[in-house]
Amino acid sequence: MALAVRITRLAASSCDVAPSSLRSTLQALRDSAGYGSWAVGCWVASDRTVARLNQRYRGVAGPTDVLSFSPHVLSAPEAFAPVEADAGGVRDLGDIIIAAAYVRAACARAAMDEREHYETLLCHGLVHLLGYDHETDAQHEAMAAREEGLLQQLRRERRGGTTGAGGLS
Repeated sequence: MALAVRITRLAASSCDVAPSSLRSTLQALRDSAGYGSWAVGCWVASDRTVARLNQRYRGVAGPTDVLSFSPHVLSAPEAFAPVEADAGGVRDLGDIIIAAAYVRAACARAAMDEREHYETLLCHGLVHLLGYDHETDAQHEAMAAREEGLLQQLRRERRGGTTGAGGLS
């Protein structure tokens, strides 16, 4: 049984990546990370919405590219305590929120491929949900290694045509 990967577009006009592509990419990343039995959500939002969330929860003014909100408090990355499933039998990793216009502008400034950047942001957000952070050099190295491994797996599976690999198209 495939568990939910929820995609909600709050700023549809500013994101050219199809919800089905976001869903398949996030599902592939989640599965590759070893959390295929967990639900995860992604919200594509306006810069204004992300700026409000960034100020409220991080104390930082203005939008950012991606935020992650986990219902779990972890003592270390991926150190989930036994988690009770909800009434439907689902365990939830949390939600990733991406500022669509912010991402589009950043991609235009840096001449980055927007679809590929969304893959990177989904991966970054997911790894945050797994409890990784980048406040110190050691944390940054551990997080970057986890992200790189997941992205390599995603792209390897996509090139090889493995089913369920996802990838934005």
